[in-house]
Amino acid sequence: MKSLIAALILLVFCAAAQAAPKADPLEVRVYTQWDAQGLYFAARVDDPMVTGVHPTEQEHAEPWQDDALEFCLDLGDEPSAHPSLDTWRLTIGAAGGFSVRRGSHAGGWNEDLSWAPLGLRFDVNVRGTLNRAGDRDEGFDVEVALPWRLLGGKPAPGRTYGFDVVSYIRGENHTAVDWAGKADTAEGFALPANWGQLVIDPRHAGSTAKEGVVTCPRINIAPAIDGRLDAREWLLASTLKLDKPEPAVGPHAPAPVPRITDLVMATYRYDYRPEAPIALIDHPLNGIGPWFDGRRIAWHREQLVGLERAGIDVILPAYRGDLVSRATWSREGLACLVQALKDLTGVGHMRPQVGMMFDTAALPEGIDLTAQAGQRLAYGMIREFFQHIPAYLRADLRSYDETRAAATYLVVLGRPPAQAAWDATWVKYCADEFARDFAGASLTWIGDPAWRDYGLELDGYCWLDVGEGPTSFDFGGTHVTTLSPGYADPGAERMRGSGGTYRLDWARAIANPPHQVLVVSWNDFGRADEIAPSRQHGALYVIQTRSHIAELHHRQRANLALRAIWLPEVLLGGASYEIPCLIANLGSDPLLSRDGIELQYRLQNLKDSKLKAEGDAVEGLALAGDFTSYLPLRIATVDAAGKPLPRGDYRLTLDLGRRKVPLFSSRWLRETLVTFQVSVKIGSPGPYRLTLLRSALPTHLEAGRTYTIPVTVRNDGAKTWRRREVRVGCRWYPADAGADAAAEWREPLAGADQLRHLPRDVGPGQSVRLDLRIQVPEAQPGFYRLVWDGVRGNDQWFARMGDTANGETVHVIAHDPGLTIVDARVPAEMTAGKEAEIRVAVRNSGSTTWPAEAAALVGRWFYPDGVPASTFEVPFSAPIAADQSAELRAPVTAPARPGAYRLMFDLRDPDHGYASAAPSVRGDELQVATVQVTGSAFQAVALDEFRNVIAITSQSRRDRGQFDRRGAS
Repeated sequence: MKSLIAALILLVFCAAAQAAPKADPLEVRVYTQWDAQGLYFAARVDDPMVTGVHPTEQEHAEPWQDDALEFCLDLGDEPSAHPSLDTWRLTIGAAGGFSVRRGSHAGGWNEDLSWAPLGLRFDVNVRGTLNRAGDRDEGFDVEVALPWRLLGGKPAPGRTYGFDVVSYIRGENHTAVDWAGKADTAEGFALPANWGQLVIDPRHAGSTAKEGVVTCPRINIAPAIDGRLDAREWLLASTLKLDKPEPAVGPHAPAPVPRITDLVMATYRYDYRPEAPIALIDHPLNGIGPWFDGRRIAWHREQLVGLERAGIDVILPAYRGDLVSRATWSREGLACLVQALKDLTGVGHMRPQVGMMFDTAALPEGIDLTAQAGQRLAYGMIREFFQHIPAYLRADLRSYDETRAAATYLVVLGRPPAQAAWDATWVKYCADEFARDFAGASLTWIGDPAWRDYGLELDGYCWLDVGEGPTSFDFGGTHVTTLSPGYADPGAERMRGSGGTYRLDWARAIANPPHQVLVVSWNDFGRADEIAPSRQHGALYVIQTRSHIAELHHRQRANLALRAIWLPEVLLGGASYEIPCLIANLGSDPLLSRDGIELQYRLQNLKDSKLKAEGDAVEGLALAGDFTSYLPLRIATVDAAGKPLPRGDYRLTLDLGRRKVPLFSSRWLRETLVTFQVSVKIGSPGPYRLTLLRSALPTHLEAGRTYTIPVTVRNDGAKTWRRREVRVGCRWYPADAGADAAAEWREPLAGADQLRHLPRDVGPGQSVRLDLRIQVPEAQPGFYRLVWDGVRGNDQWFARMGDTANGETVHVIAHDPGLTIVDARVPAEMTAGKEAEIRVAVRNSGSTTWPAEAAALVGRWFYPDGVPASTFEVPFSAPIAADQSAELRAPVTAPARPGAYRLMFDLRDPDHGYASAAPSVRGDELQVATVQVTGSAFQAVALDEFRNVIAITSQSRRDRGQFDRRGAS
């Protein structure tokens, strides 16, 4: 028996020690033969990751950007050293795209469209799947037939052509190899002097090419050009072989050090304004009009819902801090974005979170970032951005498998301003000031590689100019890959390929996963690189993005991610803390307590492992699939005997696992799914400290008005807040100092302090939810900082004056129109010129009464491109007081011409104008619906007598259509 066990152990050891078998070398095997009709080629290409985005139907395809084969021919009587009219290159891609290029008198190459009409035939067969990085492909096959009339007529026996075959490799590598072997660059492959020879010999039997010469035999039965290599059709052909390099990425690549993609990010444009229209190449799915405005909450809400559907983790609003942008859109747009985020987080949608896209074009040309004045200006813009974004909405880039306590937020830098001066000191200045202003938090810097000049090293690099395709840089500790669905700008264009370009970009990213993926962009319709729903592309790229992200997570076997955790700076031993966190379930299956899933914590001293505390972190765990959940954790700083943990540095480990026996909890009968770690300090925090966890503070408040705001705060100090001793409230500070970081906090607004007693005693680590009544100061309209804090006694405020850790930026407005459209029952279809009654339920959420007759509900019809079609008004038949609702019956006449329209409801106030022209306060000011107007006055005309083919095709493929009976389409 012992001998048997020993043999089994030896067998297992040998099996484990045995190296994995090496994959067979990759090659391209090419076949060639001829008959009286033409010259034939075939190729079998080994390829573990077939990629291609240029199909046959695409005009001016560039198949050499895909996995592709190129057949080069010199048809001249004398060999050419440089491109000439006798030299040709036929390139065929794995996706079916092809290109014919002919040499020119000038020695270059031009696209030639003559071969297809004259009988060029080819076909491609992919042995595997196109653009799917997660599986193993075999490769692809190509068959080509070239009639002799394309090649100057049937050749005499013994005729020799210049000849080469080039293999473009775009999936597992990004390179090219050729058969002749006289060059090693794309420029060298294009020189006929570096090609080999192809000899036409009717008496020769098929053979293997030698020393750059292949002899082509004659056959009697032509092969079927269907892309499927039949051995009987190519049995007599001559062959040649190209050796491909070892894969750099993909299923056959050497195993790299594992790298997990933490985040998928997208740039976010919000400078759209009706009064300053931007030339759009693509158009949003819902058209343009007053609702297409980055200063409207509803617009941002629509964008955020789409981003969550796409699976984007982090958005990067492009923020400009110059005076003009701040005054017209950048700050107001941020306020509306934050309100939209608060609306969605209030119903449990915690994704996406926010980082900063620092539009450095806002910095003056020639700015000196080595001088203090320039550093203050740049930091002021960064500070102002993050002051607008509450802490629980910021993207936290801490790595939770390391010991890093403080939050770290993301700044992405555009290109350096023209003629600017900089060095590493300006980034250090910003980091120091940021830690002082934001409770010790740090910044992660990612930027254009041009910032590396003058010794500035950032955390990572990315190229936001996506005209050249996907980019990634290996230098910097954070590896970022930039992707784009396509691009269009004056003087530059990158074709989308009906989604193929985007698929190829993602295939490369999935094969070599970076730390972060940056999609450029979510909604830049002006450069046509958006993945947001559009009239041109529908929701194709939203669906693609979600699918690719799911494939990325599946391939990495990633199932959970800790997005954020809000820990005190110092924990008190012997306390029980309520610590919220964000956990993303990256899989599709829910993780539930009833299925044996549990989340446990362990606090362990870094110097003495016996000093520890552990227990269940949450009861009733429920993590929905493909969703980011807000979890309130319960963590006690006491050991198993109930004694307080002593002072020291500790590691907090969150361990999410599954019980193997559902009704029995034991670490011996438990499978760990994932762990997260973060360093914490147990010691003596200040006696009185308050941390804001959540608030429902609106971002727009009316001057002089009173609001009731739900707020959740936590006691992070060492003393218990006694109910009759401690009050919680807020102080108001001006926030219009501008982007100059030297402008210190001034005194709080006089008489604006507002406080409330606690409903109960609140011990260290405990949180309490309060409904705080605050009155907005009768102040000049503008932006203000409202700082939540506690006070002991009469005037012993917890925090220093102007502490930004618990502050929120609000826009105080002179008047809130108060319009809320609760519901508008707009029909999906209406008949042209006919009237229909539409019921609109409205609520006056403002502070003043809407008068009868003088105030009105306004309806506006728009064409899909945003051009107004008509306007009508429905006066109020009775006054509507503040906080009251009413249902209006609006007789609405459809436009006289049929088509798709947008119907928008607005409010006209006799004292303050239209609600659509006022600041967006709550996101329900406008109601916009698409209406299909039917009932055409036109009559269909049969066109059969004017055409003789079924399809209309492009000018460059005239042979496929004869619409004008003269060869053009």
